[in-house]
Amino acid sequence: GAIGEESGPPKPAAGEVIEAVQLGASTGSVIGKGGSNVTKLQTETGAKLTVKNGFCYIVGKKDAVAKAKTAVDAIVDKDLKFAAARDAVNEAPPPEWTAEDNLPDETPATGEEWGGASAEGW
Repeated sequence: GAIGEESGPPKPAAGEVIEAVQLGASTGSVIGKGGSNVTKLQTETGAKLTVKNGFCYIVGKKDAVAKAKTAVDAIVDKDLKFAAARDAVNEAPPPEWTAEDNLPDETPATGEEWGGASAEGW
């Protein structure tokens, strides 16, 4: 019925193609604030973009879809690079360290020393 179609990918009309791009963590970047980015991409490429279930479905004429897919791929790629760079920075200290232990002090970071979050309320 209608509900099944509603939850699946959009149906391309005659002469149209559909592409699906997996967004993962980039869903917000592709949508933009209040849908602004999707609107911009649709205006610029002439393709129709539907974001649901972690995918961006791009429907339209072949060249419009190709243009939109390139734009969406670029956003996802940029986000992946950013996340990788951010994660690399976050992974620098050994896993047993906390943010508090990152402060330069003479105390070995055992988690037992005074100060930091564990001392609250004492």
